[in-house]
Amino acid sequence: MTINFSKHNALSLLSLFLGLLYSYYIIYWHEVYVEMAVEAIERMGLDDFNNSVMKTVLALCGLGIVIIICAIWRQFRMNRRPRSILLGLICFALLVGVWFVTHTVFLLEMNVELIHVPMYVALTFFLFFAFRHWTMVILVALPIMLYDEWYQYMVLHAHYETYYSFNDVMCDVLGLANGLLLLSVFGFYPKHRKLRLLEWSYVVAALCCGLYLIWLGKNEYLVGYESERLKHTRFVFNQLLDPKKLWQIHSYTFKEYVVLKPKMGATIVLMSSGFLCLTGLFFRERGR
Repeated sequence: MTINFSKHNALSLLSLFLGLLYSYYIIYWHEVYVEMAVEAIERMGLDDFNNSVMKTVLALCGLGIVIIICAIWRQFRMNRRPRSILLGLICFALLVGVWFVTHTVFLLEMNVELIHVPMYVALTFFLFFAFRHWTMVILVALPIMLYDEWYQYMVLHAHYETYYSFNDVMCDVLGLANGLLLLSVFGFYPKHRKLRLLEWSYVVAALCCGLYLIWLGKNEYLVGYESERLKHTRFVFNQLLDPKKLWQIHSYTFKEYVVLKPKMGATIVLMSSGFLCLTGLFFRERGR
């Protein structure tokens, strides 16, 4: 029995390796970006820094909108894809746009947090070319996002962060959605195939981890708020002084924003990820 190791498989493995290496870079180089942001704020002032970041974001969003509109319109005219797919792309683009605006208005602590979006767009590209399957992209990216936020909360910024930020995780998922949208607009569809044995093994392992986390929550090793802490509790999601208050004021920027409560945040993250998985079924390759 010989192992069929084609050029395509080699490129997929290389893409996966680069994606995991890039994930390490996202997680463990986070403090470098924080230091750069702090230096820029000290040099420019907070208001000017926030304005500059938002202008850059708006310019990039405008450029992205123009590119997406031109790409879809060109495909409409050349009749390259079924009309249903193109209309679906338009609807998906509008939903992602509304999602982006909603996150910026309600969930954003600082404008610089929007750096999560392009960072996870890049990760999406690596994972997509490793698997060509949206569900696998999402299932591999999700634990990276969750661990990234855990590392910031428990290790990097444990001395001042007072809650596990599902707001930031949602910004990561938004980056994932933007990456998948761009790939679809330019014709990179997920493959119409069943999951392989190794991929099913990963799915089962992910489900087992999810069930284990639920078990930890049921037995109060993980609790939502400081008031619920017991002697054997190991992790508290929210340690804010007034955690039941939905709207909070950032201690540095004084911006008022919504802090997603633990159950609410986990539910929204999982539902958004599930929505992206289902969307991948619609945009997958079709035979002509």
